[in-house]
Amino acid sequence: MKKKILILLLFFLSISIVFAQEPKKTRETFGEVTCKDDGSITFTREPRYKKFNVERISDNKIFTDIPGNWVKKYVFESDKLLFTQPGNYIIKDNEFGDNSFTCPGVHFHCSLINYSINSCRSDENKTIIEFQTIGTTADQIRLKFWKIDGSLSTFENNFKSKDIENTSIILLNNKTNDYLIEIIKGPVIKNIDISHSSCAGEYYPNANFECNYQKPDDFIIKESTKECEKKETIDEFIYCIFSSDIKYKYVDISDSICNYNSIEPKKCIEINNKLQSCLFLEDQNKIDCAKSALSINNIIVDGLQCNELINIDKVKCFEDLRKRVYELIVFRFAILESKSINMFNQNLISNEYVKEFIIKTENTKLTFYSAKNKQERKDLIKQVRLNWINMLKGLGR
Repeated sequence: MKKKILILLLFFLSISIVFAQEPKKTRETFGEVTCKDDGSITFTREPRYKKFNVERISDNKIFTDIPGNWVKKYVFESDKLLFTQPGNYIIKDNEFGDNSFTCPGVHFHCSLINYSINSCRSDENKTIIEFQTIGTTADQIRLKFWKIDGSLSTFENNFKSKDIENTSIILLNNKTNDYLIEIIKGPVIKNIDISHSSCAGEYYPNANFECNYQKPDDFIIKESTKECEKKETIDEFIYCIFSSDIKYKYVDISDSICNYNSIEPKKCIEINNKLQSCLFLEDQNKIDCAKSALSINNIIVDGLQCNELINIDKVKCFEDLRKRVYELIVFRFAILESKSINMFNQNLISNEYVKEFIIKTENTKLTFYSAKNKQERKDLIKQVRLNWINMLKGLGR
């Protein structure tokens, strides 16, 4: 009997071994990356990335913090129109090893385009429009705007309808997808419509926005400024400006300051006209806007391009780049001056502190352009920072 029981136990044990489940295969930790013709990528990875970068091999450009969604637990799909150029890319992964992939390039389609208008301000002097676009470039943007009288005007790749052909329209690319349009001395605009030049029609993507109109106080400001311009020195001019009850902005007095405080007033005013719209942007966008207006891409890269030239062309290139960099630095001073005036207008600080800061800063600007060497300019930049810190001590007083 015992023998039979033992045989049965051995039999069932052998069956359980034969039919035992095979161990589960380990999940593939980082699957193949697929790049689509809409400029997006998809892949599986366990564990999921919190964030990751992609490098384009041809020029070593880094795409940081790739936006997208984990559509399944471990399946990632990126946003579209990220990898628009055909070629080889790589995700550098310290945990599982680098994962390379090839993109076919984006096949254009109107449905891939997206527009978003952030703001539109219009008066008798200028209109400023801030907007974002994905899937298009500056030369593909079509702008339509309806004036107060209901008539329609069009601007497209430097083409202007007849009624605005003498109007100055500036299109600035502040960041990758951020744009600013400035229409100077044009009509007051009621509504704007932004679309792609090849995607016209009601079924294609566009953005429509109503402009905010405020009747300007320019007449009052100009009359008051003219009175102060009768003063002999810039110190007296600044004291005059801040002795009135009018709330000025920096842009209201910047041209007058040029006449007092510049060797070349016309050149100074010309630079002001290029840069003053940048002062209306958020802090993080001001410098990008100024770089675009001054045609500064990357100072190191721009310098290397100058270095490739020879003889007089090389000298002229570096001289021109140096001037534009100086203008960018002086624009940073202007940002601080503008901020100080805004604080005064909000009753956060007394006019004595602001007057002193602006006078010192304007004197520094003049000295900065005539500085003999790099060290002198560095010292002047430090002095502006110190003056700014000292001015802030007056907050609440």
